[in-house]
Amino acid sequence: MNNITSLLILFVLLMSCISCNDDITFNPVNEPLPAATKTGANTFGFLLNDKTWLPYNDDNKNNPIVVRMDKDSLFVFSINLKIKKINRDESIKIFLPCTKPGNCKPVNFTFTNNNLKLGCQIFELNTNNLTFEITCVDFVKQIISGNFEISGSISSCGNETIKITKGVFDCTFTK
Repeated sequence: MNNITSLLILFVLLMSCISCNDDITFNPVNEPLPAATKTGANTFGFLLNDKTWLPYNDDNKNNPIVVRMDKDSLFVFSINLKIKKINRDESIKIFLPCTKPGNCKPVNFTFTNNNLKLGCQIFELNTNNLTFEITCVDFVKQIISGNFEISGSISSCGNETIKITKGVFDCTFTK
């Protein structure tokens, strides 16, 4: 009987030490990059100076990925990373004039860092260093997918260079 009581006490002590932690939530800086799919999974991500950058918004009412196609067949990507817990407030804006698979040059690719985690707030990324490939455009299902890299781009407000690698996206879009 003494052994059963001892085991019961040990079990209760062990269970009190192992508990769920409600503070553990999705952290877009530590997550792996999404797979390069072509299904409209609404995924987007890349490595920014070798650290993961994924869309996220603390406010669940706002979608962190919005892609639309305007009347001039220009895809406009608006992607946000806003998370108070780790003090990140960044956004990407891409204007992409491509309507078929293959290599493409964005008209504009802007990275905005509202909390100044990097030394500069707005990076107008030089499209000369940009490799952007559309792997799928489906106008019926309204899907655009692809990958991209920026080997190094100097900021528009100084000489700071950022590097974007392993970029992937698989997004639905609206017309």
